[in-house]
Amino acid sequence: MRILFSATPALGHLLPLLPLAHAARARGHDAAVTTAQSLSSELDAGIEMLSAGPTLEVLLTEVRRRCGMDQNIDSRAEFVAEFFAGARVDLTFDESLAAAKVWQPDLIVHEYCDFVGPLIAAALRCPVTKLAYGPAYGPEIDNAMSGTVASRYRRMGLEPTAPVAFLDTCPSLLQVDGWTRPAGHQYLRPEPHSRDAGNWVAPSFSKPRPTVLVTLGTIFHNPLVLSSILRGLTDLNVNILATVGPNGDPAELGVDPSRVRIERFVPLSDLLTGVSAVVAHGGGGTILAALSRGLPLVLLPQGADQFLNARQVASAQAGIVLLPEQATPVAIGSAGLNAERATPAAIRSALQRALTDRSLRAAALRVAEEIKLMDPPASVIDKLNRKLALRPAA
Repeated sequence: MRILFSATPALGHLLPLLPLAHAARARGHDAAVTTAQSLSSELDAGIEMLSAGPTLEVLLTEVRRRCGMDQNIDSRAEFVAEFFAGARVDLTFDESLAAAKVWQPDLIVHEYCDFVGPLIAAALRCPVTKLAYGPAYGPEIDNAMSGTVASRYRRMGLEPTAPVAFLDTCPSLLQVDGWTRPAGHQYLRPEPHSRDAGNWVAPSFSKPRPTVLVTLGTIFHNPLVLSSILRGLTDLNVNILATVGPNGDPAELGVDPSRVRIERFVPLSDLLTGVSAVVAHGGGGTILAALSRGLPLVLLPQGADQFLNARQVASAQAGIVLLPEQATPVAIGSAGLNAERATPAAIRSALQRALTDRSLRAAALRVAEEIKLMDPPASVIDKLNRKLALRPAA
């Protein structure tokens, strides 16, 4: 079987697909990824790259032009829809379709916010599967995205292809109330991002204290927020492992090297080893990775779907949420989220509780137990293979 994985050109959208791509390769199938060339370095050997479309930065510039907005990223429905289902489709589809025609996939797997993969599937009359990587967005965002891409289907004379499966990496303990499982629902165990070959060495701190991971992901990485977090943790008896993102500069942060280690970007499977708690932005991949290890969370959401994710973690009692010190932005899931502001003192208090409150750790472990029961990527690949084998010939 030849499986083409399609992703928005951002690490948070690509990485949830890769465990499935690795499992496909291990099962003897061919795997390829179509996204911007700038993400090619994230692919392990054996996974082909079908580069197509602009980088994230170019897309954001185009969406701001179309929407008449000056700010960098906006989480209102019209901006989200134009980014994922409008501009990206317009600037990526032709190039991606041309590459897919040559590669000839038997199945296309696309992440939740990717609309290029489904259009390719419709054009090639190829089976398609959707992969979700966090709690459901809700009808406002979903309807805006589907409405925007509908005009592209009409313009191209195509009809959407019903997915053969909906792969869901979100455990029920984190899912929003009232969400209905779509047709073909199949749980897929989320796995922390890892690499086949890495030379990163875990830090060796001068004193044996609990180690805390501090990460704000790869997009909403605000140095001022990171500095506020580190100030809040100065007096705590912990070792700190922090990341500044692929484009950040560890040298810009003046820290005590005996108890603070700053990295750019390291796979989460490495970062989470030996960690007692996680302070993070609330990205889907980060919260699922941390909770799969039973680690309590302190979340400081910054934008996009991070407020939604944080709300669900708080609802599951597996973490503590702190809101930005400035006014809460318009963001997915931010409505009705009441929490203390993320001052250094509040961050310190929240982490102290995360390290000592047994109920928080017990709740995180409950989520970890549910995640363990979800089908691993290899089993899901086998199920998809059987489904396709049973489908009538086109």
